[in-house]
Amino acid sequence: MPKHRAEPAETRFTTVVGMTRLLKGRLRINRFRVGVPLLGAVGSRLRSRLRIARFRSDMPLLGGVRPPIAALLCMLLAVSALTALTLSGVGDGDVPRAVTDSQEQIAADGAAWLRDAIRGDMSALGRSAEALTAAGTKDPVAALKGLSVSGRAWRGSAVVDVESGRQLAARGEQVPLRKGESLPSGPRVALRLASSGSGKPRLLLFVQMEAAKGHGWLLVTSAALSLPPVHGSGRVVQLVNRTGTPLATAGFASAEFAAVDRKLSAAAERAAAADRVTAASGSLLGPVRDGRRTAAGWAAVAPGADGSAADGRPDSISPLGLVVLTSVPIVQTAKATGYFQFAFGNAGTLIDLAVLVTLLLVLGLQRPLLRLHLTAARISGSGSSQRDLRRPVRIPLLGEPARIGRALESLRRQLLHGTAPKPLPVLRRAGSRALIAYCAVLLAAWSGPLLVTVNRAVAGRAVPAQLIADQQARIDTEADRIRRSLKQAQTDLASVGTALRGLSDARLQGVLGQSLAAKREIFRSLYVVNGAGRVVVQVGETPLATLAHPPSGRRVSLVNASGRVPVIAAYAYIGTATHGAGHAPTTLVGEIDQRVLGRLLTRPALGRVWLVDERERILAANTGFRAFETLPQRELAALAAKGGRMGALTDGTDPAVVAGAPLPSTGATAGLKWQLVSSEDADGLDLAAYQAQWRTVLAGLLSLAATTVGLGWLYFVVVRPLRTLAANAERLVAGDRRTVLYPIHHDEIGSVSRSLELIRQQLAEQERDRARGASANPAEAAASWPG
Repeated sequence: MPKHRAEPAETRFTTVVGMTRLLKGRLRINRFRVGVPLLGAVGSRLRSRLRIARFRSDMPLLGGVRPPIAALLCMLLAVSALTALTLSGVGDGDVPRAVTDSQEQIAADGAAWLRDAIRGDMSALGRSAEALTAAGTKDPVAALKGLSVSGRAWRGSAVVDVESGRQLAARGEQVPLRKGESLPSGPRVALRLASSGSGKPRLLLFVQMEAAKGHGWLLVTSAALSLPPVHGSGRVVQLVNRTGTPLATAGFASAEFAAVDRKLSAAAERAAAADRVTAASGSLLGPVRDGRRTAAGWAAVAPGADGSAADGRPDSISPLGLVVLTSVPIVQTAKATGYFQFAFGNAGTLIDLAVLVTLLLVLGLQRPLLRLHLTAARISGSGSSQRDLRRPVRIPLLGEPARIGRALESLRRQLLHGTAPKPLPVLRRAGSRALIAYCAVLLAAWSGPLLVTVNRAVAGRAVPAQLIADQQARIDTEADRIRRSLKQAQTDLASVGTALRGLSDARLQGVLGQSLAAKREIFRSLYVVNGAGRVVVQVGETPLATLAHPPSGRRVSLVNASGRVPVIAAYAYIGTATHGAGHAPTTLVGEIDQRVLGRLLTRPALGRVWLVDERERILAANTGFRAFETLPQRELAALAAKGGRMGALTDGTDPAVVAGAPLPSTGATAGLKWQLVSSEDADGLDLAAYQAQWRTVLAGLLSLAATTVGLGWLYFVVVRPLRTLAANAERLVAGDRRTVLYPIHHDEIGSVSRSLELIRQQLAEQERDRARGASANPAEAAASWPG
């Protein structure tokens, strides 16, 4: 083979030559007779090893075969890095995060319970003051007797003159008032913490009322500081103040955990005092002792340092600075689990696959296509390339590049020797689509198991027993809270019924309207029925359903047994006195708004909660439900049918932590036989096993998405046009000189298309010359054509 001359100026690396000349001129390297030959040798080496023609200046930045391959590699490397970072941080300590979060939620439930209890006391005192003012009570002793029948058993009560501060009457235990203290003013009930003579904490409630003309009385009552109910073995509930001092303790605390609990109380109170607005609750962990560790949660009774409740309304409970603290000892049974090795092992495997796929695409698609681009330009003489028909075409090994290479070789011979067109034999080899499919299979072999089988959490091993016990404790507290709320509604209704006694028909409507306006958030309607069940007076919305024979006494009852809305009403017996035109108002009925129960059942991280009757039919829920429908799962129905307090973990495709608790059947709720049933999805708990599962699935999805985007981009931008180009080249070899080859893409494929179009024109001109009897020597004819 003769020695060929160098590529034209279009293919030279002018940057290297220019830098060489610049260094020669400015640094005077020519004095050292070593630098210039060395740089010249480097430039010659680069020119000989990388014979790549420059692309046209109008070629798009993202065009060609190289951007999709580079993007695929970058995306896969990013997925591997994300996999290593996200999965390596997953792990359960000796106490799982879900357990500490559960303690925080239990403390928040206790704070809500205590908040409702204090507001119930405030409501009872406010109603009593309004009733005494309306009755025009002049005697302080009679006022205290009226307080005793208000439905609330006060520890002590007193009447104080507003002007002088002198105590006019007292009842029960001594109210702990300090001499010279400033007494609250205004119609709203005020609160203050105090200590009784025995040292026990007391909650003082103050409210003003009108007495004699020109005078005012201050009703003062003291109530025991109630603690939320304690549920669960070994649990301790404390109530602490601003200084971290425990005010009351419920539950059994062993001596070995007493010091730990005090430290936790002080830490919780410091955290609450530091940021009461944004941090109304939290969780803490005590030290390990004798294989056990105390997990605690705390919650402010009334969040908001500015004296406002969560909804922005003024709240007099906030200044009390009360914090509920709950703690439970947890046995250390397992070591901390982590996914560090799994994360970096899988990330490294993905990096290996990404490099392998990139090499396959570069060697099987990118490099052959770039060589075809240069070869086609050389044969056609397109652009500034020098036409050369004597050097054979280096044919690629696989797929469409091999077909195009064979076609270019045949076209070169037709131009050089003037041979007749001849169809190429069918080449049965794996094409570019097979290469793309093979790369997809390699990457799917990594992402597929992550989506389906790897790191699948088993609920029986992933969910600690403490979480099941905590769920049961929370549902027990919620059941007691529902009972207290229904009892409070019935007590409020009874106080309204007491005010209705002896009133004429003309005044019944006005008093009921005022009462409904004050209790609009509880009752949707108030009405009075006689002994025959006929409505005599009604305010508010139209009753949804009524009973033909109202129950006697004070109780809460379910009015209907079917329909679109379960109707729950409170009843208060008034009397049998006859008024006006013979009406006999005997019973006051308050229809409870369904939204009240929905708000009570809505607690953070408690899951789905249903209130069902004795036949397991749904009466209320914190999610969407159909009235009087059965529970959605058989496990829940079986749990409700047992009617006891138990927590369990259901099996199946969607495991859940379930719990049930009967509604305490005492007082106003006696005889209801209702119960609460809750279900919390296990995969929604903050456990390492489920975090690893979801993050593993996320890694698989991201890898699958990167594979789809990268290989899809490569298929649509390169493989499909390449197949079309191969078919056009084979038709041109077979003798098709009439089909014009339009270069659609501004990339390597477009460059080859332009070269094939020039070759088509040259072959067509050659055939026309031969038909006109032109020169039959193709070598001389080719040499005579302009480059």
